[in-house]
Amino acid sequence: MGKKTVTPSRNSKKKNNGGETSKSVIERTKHDLLSLVSHELRTPLTGVLNAIKMLSSEDVLPKEREMFLGMALRNAERLNSTLNELLDLSKLVSGRLVCRFQEVPLKNLLLPILDKFCDRANAAGYELTLSIERDLPVILGDAFRLEQVFRSICENALKFGSPGGKLNVKLAVERVGKVVFECTNPTTSNITAKELRDIFTIFSQREAVLDRVHEGVGGSLAIAAETIAQHEGVLNAELANGQFAVRVELPVLDNERALLKVLESRIYALRTELGATSLLILEVPVKSFQAVVSTLRSALFRASDAVYTLPRAGQIAVVMDDCKKSDAPKIVSRLFAEMNREAAKFLTNARAGLASFPEDSTDPEELLVLSRQRLEKVK
Repeated sequence: MGKKTVTPSRNSKKKNNGGETSKSVIERTKHDLLSLVSHELRTPLTGVLNAIKMLSSEDVLPKEREMFLGMALRNAERLNSTLNELLDLSKLVSGRLVCRFQEVPLKNLLLPILDKFCDRANAAGYELTLSIERDLPVILGDAFRLEQVFRSICENALKFGSPGGKLNVKLAVERVGKVVFECTNPTTSNITAKELRDIFTIFSQREAVLDRVHEGVGGSLAIAAETIAQHEGVLNAELANGQFAVRVELPVLDNERALLKVLESRIYALRTELGATSLLILEVPVKSFQAVVSTLRSALFRASDAVYTLPRAGQIAVVMDDCKKSDAPKIVSRLFAEMNREAAKFLTNARAGLASFPEDSTDPEELLVLSRQRLEKVK
């Protein structure tokens, strides 16, 4: 079997096939969508209703009650998963699927997903090999969206693989500045090059609606492709010698690019929420840099606030959510007051500068420039 590889373009959409007019493609897509959604919603809803009917019977036994409760819960969870996926697909199509960036310890994010994956793979009779590098970096990303991507890849490997074969999962730093996650599963499917390209499009499952044996609306990889694109990463799929592999490459952004990415995602979200955010730049002597960083992090008031180091410039950035320009000086004063005596001593030679969205600027780079221009000695 020849080797086939595909990397999705951003917001991949199905293309017109030869003789079909645009109008007929739209009509067919609308019909397929309505049939698919009706099927995916009706099936679990029917399961919930049947379980409730059985539970309401006076003749139900205690052991049967537990079984029907479990049936109702499983189908309710499936229904909730389908609705969430449809909501994400709606955001994807309308351009509103936006990642919110923060520091993400990859190992902490992935281990719970892989634990469940291992249990299910072993139960299905797969021979599983895990290769996880011990020292993985903290990356910048949207933890919720990345978890969604990795879970989708693992679930698809089990869903479309061939039980009894070998499953391989690798997580490693391949070269400086790049983390790679790869999942390879055996498959007996004869996938064409076009079908391989289509796996990253919306509603891409190969089965006809009435012949479906796999649940799901077929949009998880389309969502994954957009998520990885926003992370400035690469997602591709490859079929070779009966092995299907999905590979994710994520960059470890340098400090200043990471900070700008965080500001960009916060500002995008705040445009529709009428909120505010402020950026504090703190310049400290090299000898006190790490002490100030650690005490700043412990002194933050809210989980959504974050500290980013800019060591080349000898600066520390603090992104403060829901912080208006008028409130920023008071919050900074409280922040410094919370720091321990040793760090406060180091602050005697420090300089600080503030800039706020939207009052000062709506551009992340301008906010950083303004904060640096406003550096003054800490009083």
